Amino acid sequence: MKQRSHRGCVLYGVGFFVGMPLLLVVIGLLVIAGRERASKRMLNERLDKIVAEGLPVDDATMLSFTNSLTSTQDTKAWLAVLGELTSNEFTKSAQDVPIFSATAEIIVPAPEHAWAEEKVTREFRATWSELENEISRLSMQQLEPQAKSVRFLTEFNSLNTLLPQTQNMRSAARLLMLRGQVAIYDRNSAKAKQSIEALLGCSRTIAGEPILVSKLVHMAIDSLAMDVLRSALNHDVLSERDLIALLPRVLDGINISPQWKIAMQGERAMMLPVFKHPELATDSETIRWLPGRSADTLHYLDFIEQVLAVPDGDFDQFRAGLSKVELELKSRLDGTVLQKYDSVMTAMMAPAVAAAGNAFISDAVQHRMAALCIGIRVYEKRNTRMPSSLDELTSLELGDLNLDANSLLPPGGQPFGYRMEDDQVLLWGFDLNHASTTPPEPPSTAEGESSAELNKRWIWKLKKTQE
Repeated sequence: MKQRSHRGCVLYGVGFFVGMPLLLVVIGLLVIAGRERASKRMLNERLDKIVAEGLPVDDATMLSFTNSLTSTQDTKAWLAVLGELTSNEFTKSAQDVPIFSATAEIIVPAPEHAWAEEKVTREFRATWSELENEISRLSMQQLEPQAKSVRFLTEFNSLNTLLPQTQNMRSAARLLMLRGQVAIYDRNSAKAKQSIEALLGCSRTIAGEPILVSKLVHMAIDSLAMDVLRSALNHDVLSERDLIALLPRVLDGINISPQWKIAMQGERAMMLPVFKHPELATDSETIRWLPGRSADTLHYLDFIEQVLAVPDGDFDQFRAGLSKVELELKSRLDGTVLQKYDSVMTAMMAPAVAAAGNAFISDAVQHRMAALCIGIRVYEKRNTRMPSSLDELTSLELGDLNLDANSLLPPGGQPFGYRMEDDQVLLWGFDLNHASTTPPEPPSTAEGESSAELNKRWIWKLKKTQE
């Protein structure tokens, strides 16, 4: 019987040990390719469904979506305004003026204090009075019931999209804030009211941009309106008539607005192109050449859908829901190799929804505090004393409006803090990043504490003037 040669056995063994890994690699590649084909088919179906709902998924549909939310009616006028605000002439003249200059006082002082920059500030406002009036006029138009936000000429390019006009709206808001602070210093109720309203309108100018960063700028400008209102209430500048006129404007912002969902829908459209072109987001060669990103894209879509499904009618449920979604994504990243592989880009592109959600909640909570403080001032004017508790505000006759402190709560289930002192009353809340419910005492504003400045916006002071 002829025996197999030793050389043949060696070749057979080598072939086995070399061929088997190659075979496994080929099988693995076929599995990956088949999985990618299936994922891509599912992805296309999901994207088609989103587009059919009138929502964006890329730069082209993002443009159409934005156009549906905005109007070009005042675009030309706003571009002219922003051009003046960014001119060398304006920048140079604002160097020593509060709010615009780092060397001047940040705010105009209280009515009873001396004002070092008064002369230069009044001259500055006189020089730019036409511009200030035009900004106010355009902003006030945004408060009309059927008004749409302004459409700026934006060329969408996923993560590389530039928003110069949106960022420059901050300068327009600062000019309106300065007007309001001067009105408070002059104890001019009508002008203070108009400045607060104009700031609210200015924030709405960019509210139609379905981009998270635009929403954050929108809320930053809105917070300037609350700052002016806080100061006006503290010094009792606003008349009862103007207080009541401002109340519905303030109550419009006491809930998480539909802008949250629009922001997430726009954020999704801004990020989706990156899954096809990772070079838009990273220089990492490893990420850029990872094959088969369709499954990853599907997980990103799942993430955003979960975010959009979180109920936003209750602050605590909203916060808990967003935290849960983020934790589920983190668990994927800590899971199996395949789960990690399918979530690489999702982890990079997913917005920090819990932090963003806190910003939306904080904006709504500030409006709730403002509404209650308006009620406190109206109560004082009608009864010549401050209310002993917030529950007394329910007795106010405000036409179709109602101020019920129990329906204007902050997160955490506890009411705002309220205390009467010798010369003032305090209403306080808390920063969501440092507490989960209203503390028994106002947040600390002691000099040297890292959160002192931030805590000031959570303490509304109203000086007693009628007792």
